[in-house]
Amino acid sequence: MMMMAARRMPNAISGVHVGSRRATRSTTTDGRLAGNLSRMLSSGGSNDDSDTYVTPTLHSTGLGLSRQILAEVMQTISALPEVSAVLPNDTRKSLPPKLSLTEQILLLKRAEEIFQQFGDAASGRGGSNIHLDAVRMLLADRLYHVGKFEYTATCIESILDMGNGGESNGVDDKSFELNLALAKAQFYSGGGITSAAERAVDIANEVGDPNMAALRQGVAMNALALSKLSRIDYANESSMPGKLADEADECREMLSMATSVLNKPTNGVGVQLAQSLALAQAASSSNQGISEVLHNSLRAKAMGYEKVPPAEHALKSWNNGLSRLEGNDNIPIADIIRSRLHANIAMSLLIAAMLGDKSKIGEEDLKIASENASQSLKLLDGIIERSSSVGDDTTREALRVVSGRSLRLVADCYARGGSAVTAEGLYQSASDLLNDEKHENHGGPLALIERREVYNSYATLCANWEKRSRDSVAMKEKAGLVEDQIAGCWRNKPPAYGGLWLFSVGDFQVSL
Repeated sequence: MMMMAARRMPNAISGVHVGSRRATRSTTTDGRLAGNLSRMLSSGGSNDDSDTYVTPTLHSTGLGLSRQILAEVMQTISALPEVSAVLPNDTRKSLPPKLSLTEQILLLKRAEEIFQQFGDAASGRGGSNIHLDAVRMLLADRLYHVGKFEYTATCIESILDMGNGGESNGVDDKSFELNLALAKAQFYSGGGITSAAERAVDIANEVGDPNMAALRQGVAMNALALSKLSRIDYANESSMPGKLADEADECREMLSMATSVLNKPTNGVGVQLAQSLALAQAASSSNQGISEVLHNSLRAKAMGYEKVPPAEHALKSWNNGLSRLEGNDNIPIADIIRSRLHANIAMSLLIAAMLGDKSKIGEEDLKIASENASQSLKLLDGIIERSSSVGDDTTREALRVVSGRSLRLVADCYARGGSAVTAEGLYQSASDLLNDEKHENHGGPLALIERREVYNSYATLCANWEKRSRDSVAMKEKAGLVEDQIAGCWRNKPPAYGGLWLFSVGDFQVSL
């Protein structure tokens, strides 16, 4: 079965790079803009102020701030050619714009300058510029996807109108999502910053519906726990494993609490919100299990064990997550979470071997790991194929990092099973998927961790392959170069970190 999957998988992900398609750029004079802005601000846009402009996203590290923009505000700002050019070509089908992300960023910066110049006389918010904020939300989304995480954070802080002390000046209906987005930008820019995630936890309950409050609380607690996990300094793993184990234990307990908060009874809850809660709980279970693996490994080293005990609590978390997804079939985000859970199961079995000799694994464990890794990749391939059939060429790019992780795990299974030639081809494909230089969307530090592990595994494969010792050395050198690219406290992190996912409430809002 695995051999058949291997023959199919490279074809399913080949040509993953989506080339930039250029479009004619609209230009306007300041005089014309003044007239356009005057007319569109006075018109007020749509009469329906209850809707928000919704664009679906499968980007596992996306911000989704576009979802927070009111429909009437989006209609107003899209009167500018600089804004309309970056929006979907067909609102009903949400077909992606034809411009590259870099081109979209340049246009949105120009739109930001225009709104800063002409102000927002129609905002009615005491001088606060809701149209400028909306443009900045669109800009932050795109800065995030190209890996400009520090610029993303600055952009979001300007929307929140952050004071010099780093505190948000007031709370409104978008503060929660904005603080959560800021936490994401801080998380990927270098890790170690928890202030925005802490604010998101504090204001998560400031909503009337207790079930929505539970969803927000669970999501925010995940963000805070992951931000704290990023702070664990593995450079000191040998000298103070007990301290690091305690830090991991705090995060593990927080994620366990988050998963429990999301486990709300569905009686009396709307269908869509009940589904969002189930999806979020499954995603939280994925993170919770990884924290169990990290704590398990650190505790084993602190206790001086020669062998890492089986991650039974992690497997329980992941299986519970899979159970929560039952009935959510043919929903892309549900399949993405399933894929993550299956990949985690494979990962835990592959690393649960003798310390210092990770090539050894029992035959039954290898079989289970192979089945789960294969299923993980199969689920992602299915999403990509369905999206391509309706003309969506962006999903392949959006899922490349999670696909790269699954593909690496499949390759690891072949390597452990002695199929060196097949494993080598899969490692090469995984490396291409995880190489940010070949793709428009930036995968962030977690993608770099995954790419580093591809080279480390490839090096191990070559080291056990006759007359391939020089290739093994070359792969180790490449792994070191990738490690040098990893920013801030993300360095020296173990491969399990590559499976973490800092998600948003909007990731689970599925249209029924």
